[in-house]
Order: sequence, then structure tokens, then C-alpha cells
Amino acid sequence: MPCSDGGYHDSPVQYRDNPEVKERLDRATRLLCSLCKLMSHDEMTHQTSELQVWWAKHQVEDQKREAAEIKAQVKKKAAAAKKREKTKQRKAGLAKLSSKEREALGL
Repeated sequence: MPCSDGGYHDSPVQYRDNPEVKERLDRATRLLCSLCKLMSHDEMTHQTSELQVWWAKHQVEDQKREAAEIKAQVKKKAAAAKKREKTKQRKAGLAKLSSKEREALGL
């Protein structure tokens, strides 16, 4: 009998619709990933073809996820820098106004 996580054998469950099942699958994936990272290439070649295929696909997925995370971080930093620059320009513009001009603008 194949190994399992010990849950939900009698009915098919969509993990996306069930947070408990999704968490169990995510945890199992994290554990398996951690173990595979510890294996050398030679050790991996002695594993089942099912694990080797899963690991190859998982590494590609990880690279895509990491690239997306880096892209999101860069985008977030760029937005923050743009906001800081806009605030700096606003302050510089306001500094050029006299107190009467600021009062007239309601500032």
C-alpha cells in the first residue's frame, strides 16, 4: 500500500476548498523538499523515478516562485522609492510657498 499522510482515504477532497487538507499537503511538501535538498545528486539517482520526477518539477516551481517573489520585492521597493521621491518633491514645493500662500491653499 502506498504511503499517505494518514487522512481522507474514503472520499476525494479538493485541497483548495479545505484549509486543513491544504496545510497538511503544504507541510508534507515542505518536509519532502527539505529532505531532497539534503540528498546529493548521486543519492537522488538511487531514489524512485516518481520522486526524481517530482523533485525536478518541484525545483522548477521553486525557481518560478522565487523569481516571482524577487520581482514583487523589487516592485514594492520601487513603489516605496517613488512615494519617498514624491513626498520629497511635495515638501520642496511647499517650502517655496510663503505662509500666506500656504494659508490660501489650506495647508
